[in-house]
Amino acid sequence: MKILLITHEYTRSGGPISLFRMTGALKELRPDWHIEVLGLEPGPLRAEYRDELLIPAHEIVLERDRSYHYQPLLEKVQAIAPDVVLLNGITLYQEAIFLRWMGIRSLWWVHDGIHVPTRDGYPFTLPELEVLTRLALEYADRYVFSARDTMEQYEAFCPSLNGKSTVIPYGFDGAHLRRRYLELKPHRPVLRRELGFGEDDFVFLCVGAIQKRKNQLGLTRAFVRFAKELSAGEASRCRLAFLGGRNTTDPEAPGYELAIRQAIPDALTGQVHFLGMQPSSVPYFVASDAHALVSTNECSPLANVESMLCEVPCISSAVHGIPETVQPGLTGFLVDPAQQESIARTLREVHDLGRSGALELAKLKEGALKFALDERSVESMARRFAGVFEDMVRSIPSEAGALTLNPAVQVYLQEQMALRWRLARNDAAFDTMMVRHHARRFLPDPPSIRRLLKKVVRRVIRRR
Repeated sequence: MKILLITHEYTRSGGPISLFRMTGALKELRPDWHIEVLGLEPGPLRAEYRDELLIPAHEIVLERDRSYHYQPLLEKVQAIAPDVVLLNGITLYQEAIFLRWMGIRSLWWVHDGIHVPTRDGYPFTLPELEVLTRLALEYADRYVFSARDTMEQYEAFCPSLNGKSTVIPYGFDGAHLRRRYLELKPHRPVLRRELGFGEDDFVFLCVGAIQKRKNQLGLTRAFVRFAKELSAGEASRCRLAFLGGRNTTDPEAPGYELAIRQAIPDALTGQVHFLGMQPSSVPYFVASDAHALVSTNECSPLANVESMLCEVPCISSAVHGIPETVQPGLTGFLVDPAQQESIARTLREVHDLGRSGALELAKLKEGALKFALDERSVESMARRFAGVFEDMVRSIPSEAGALTLNPAVQVYLQEQMALRWRLARNDAAFDTMMVRHHARRFLPDPPSIRRLLKKVVRRVIRRR
C-alpha cells in the first residue's frame, strides 16, 4: 500500500509531532508499506522524517499571494499516486477538494475544535461560512479525531460525518520518553540552576505555543492572584515558566505575548520565565513541580500526557477533549479556564500538596503514569490508523470519473482552491457562484443549470 501524508507544517507543534510519532510506529508495524510525507510549511521535522525514519519528506511552500500556486502540489500528488492520503489538520480543506476530484481516497485527521480559527483567521462556524465548511468537510472519505468531544462537535455541525468518523487518541513512545526522563531526573538540581530556579522554588510549567486560546494571560493573572495569597517569603519561592514560542500562523500572537508580560507586576517580574521553543520538553518537566495548561479551546493537548509520563501533576481545563485525559483525582486537576479564582485556587492546592509531600499527590502521579503508559501508547495508535487505511482501500473504490490533470483542469482546480473563506459574504451568493462556476465548465444544458441554481437559492433562503 502507498500512503501519502500531507501536513500543514513541519514544526514540532501538536498536530505535526503527533503525525511524526504515528508514522514511525506505522513504518515498524507495516514495513511493506510505502510512506511519503509532504509539508506545506517548513520546519525541523522534515529532516527528522528523512534522517530518523528514512521516509521521503517533500516540501512545497504554497505562495498564496501568487496565482496558481497549487500547481507543484497537484503535480507532486499525481506523481506519487497514493492509495490513501492522510490530511493532517483541518486547515487542509482546499486539498481535500482536489483529492476528491482526482479520485484519491482521503482520511482527514482533525486536531482542532470546530471553533478554532483557520489559517485565514475565520472560525468554521462563522455564519457566512457554514455552507462552504460543510461542503469541504464532506469531501473526505473518513475522519479521525483525537478526542470524542471534538468528533461530536463536528458531527453536530456536519451530520454527514456520522458513520465515517472514529476516535484515535494521541499516542506516545512512553518507554522512550520515560528513559529520557529517568536519565535526566538525577540532574534536576543542575537543570533548575541553569534555568534560574532556586533549590526551594515551586515551579509551575506551562507548555504550549503563545496564543490566545492557550490562555496564558488567564494563567498569569491567576498566578499573580495565587502569589498574593501567600506570605512574602512563600511568594518569592514560586515560579511560572512558559515553554513555547509564538504561534507563527497567528497574527495576534505578538500582541498577546505583550499583554501577558504587562500583566506581571514588578514584584513578580523575575519569577515569570519565557523559555521559548525548545527541541524537547522533558528537561523542563524534570525541572518543574507542576504543569498548568488552562486553554479555553483544545482537543487533547500532548503536553498533558507528557507531564504524566514525567511524573509531574497536571492542571488543565475542563473543556472539550481534556477531561477524557485529565480526570480529577485520578490523573490530574481540572479548572474552569474562564475563572481566575478557580485556577488560582487549584494552583494553591497543588502547591500546598507538593510542599507537604502529601501521599495523595504521590498516588495521583502514579495513577497518571499508569494511564499514560496503558492508554496512550503510540503502538496502539499506529495499529488503529493502519486498520482505518486498510478498511478504506478495501471498502472505498477509486472514483472512475476522476479528473485527468491536463493543463486546463489544473487551472480549474486551482481556481476552485483559491476561493478563500473570506470571499463568502453570504451563503446564497457563494453557493450560486460555486454552482455557476462548476456548471459553465461541466454541465452542457443551460436550462438545467438555471433550475439547479434556483433550487440552491431557494434551499438556502428556507434554511435562513
